[in-house]
Amino acid sequence: MTTETAEPTSTQTFTYSHPQRLRYSFDTDLLTPEDRLFYEENGFLLVKNLVSEEDIDRFRKAFERICRQEVKVPGLVVMRDVAIAKSEFVPDQKAVSKLQDFQEDPELFRYCCLPEILKYVECFTGPNIMAMHTMLINKPPDAGTV
Repeated sequence: MTTETAEPTSTQTFTYSHPQRLRYSFDTDLLTPEDRLFYEENGFLLVKNLVSEEDIDRFRKAFERICRQEVKVPGLVVMRDVAIAKSEFVPDQKAVSKLQDFQEDPELFRYCCLPEILKYVECFTGPNIMAMHTMLINKPPDAGTV
C-alpha cells in the first residue's frame, strides 16, 4: 500500500485564516480590534492616564489613612506582608499588601464608580455592572528603583 501526499499546484502557497473570534470582550466603539486581541492574549489592557492625577492622589491618601489605622472601615480586611510588617516599627503602607472589601469606604469605592473606569469595564462585562467583591493590591516601589 502506498501513501500519497498532496502537493501545491503552483509555487505559491496560500494560507487562509478565519478572523479570530474574540470571546472576552464586546465589540464597542471604545476598544480597537488590536486592544481586544491584546486582551484575549494577555488578560489585561493598559490604558494610560485614564484616571486623573487628582483622583489618584485622593485614592492614595485614603489608602494611607487606612494603613496608618486612622480610620476604621466596616468589614474591611487589611492584609500585611509579614516580612515587611515585622521589620517596621510604625504601621505603614509598605507593609500592607492588600485591602479586601473596601466598598464601605466612600473614597476608595468612588474609584469603582468613575465613569472613565466603567466605560472600559463595560467592554468586558456588558452593561450590567455590579461589584461583588472589592480588592486593592498594593505594590510598593522596588527599593532599587527609588
